[in-house]
Amino acid sequence: MPVPLFKKGIKVLTLIKLQKRILNKQSLNEVFVKSIDDKSDKLKLLKKFEIELLIHKSLKDIESNINTDSFKLQHILNNLIDNAIKFTEKGKIVLSYEILNQDTLQFSITDTGIGIREETQKVIFDAFS
Repeated sequence: MPVPLFKKGIKVLTLIKLQKRILNKQSLNEVFVKSIDDKSDKLKLLKKFEIELLIHKSLKDIESNINTDSFKLQHILNNLIDNAIKFTEKGKIVLSYEILNQDTLQFSITDTGIGIREETQKVIFDAFS
């Protein structure tokens, strides 16, 4: 099982074997857009703190469909984005994904925030190991 990578300003969460939780077909690109839609308070916070949010989509929309628990995926992405916004005063947040193999996706949030102290990382991210 891959170990999540955590460095100052970079938080990477690797989700393993998404297809085991097959509930519906979902476009990754659509999930990314839903995470920051115009009706959310996230855009207000981004403008208030002068934070630029960039989304890097690795696949074309038609190629980005996966079988997954879309509710859980949306929840995870929302939490990652919320935390990045909470700890970034100015600068940018980059949300991206990469397909590592047929059943493994890696989501990344890179920001210009304060980062997480190394001694705190293990406590926070034990739930993901």
